[in-house]
Amino acid sequence: MIAGPRRGTELQWAIEALRLDEGSAAIAPVRVHRPWGWYQTIGNGQKYRVMRVVIHPHRSVSSLEFQRCKKEWIVVGGTAKLVVRDAECFIRTNEHVQIPFGIAWLLENTGSTAVELVEVRSCTVEEDETGV
Repeated sequence: MIAGPRRGTELQWAIEALRLDEGSAAIAPVRVHRPWGWYQTIGNGQKYRVMRVVIHPHRSVSSLEFQRCKKEWIVVGGTAKLVVRDAECFIRTNEHVQIPFGIAWLLENTGSTAVELVEVRSCTVEEDETGV
């Protein structure tokens, strides 16, 4: 139990005070840590999700195939190597790439600094796909 029955009002005031503080943990997105780095959802709706993604140096995100989601990555820091089918390319800061529905891919950080990107995921149905 967090607070006794008589302290509920005090707890409610404390939560409201945290929400009014723009930098508070009450409204901050949760970082989900993975072996390759981390991500945090910064916005979502019924059929989309916007995430901040950081890939650590010399790590890669497992090749995944999403049948019902497409993605757009906008690199905001670093350079990432993208492998789609048998083709490779590098996406750098201020560049973006779109991955259509049902395409397998691999995203890798071959550099010595973290890669940071914004991911916009659009799905044909409401989905709860985890990871990046």
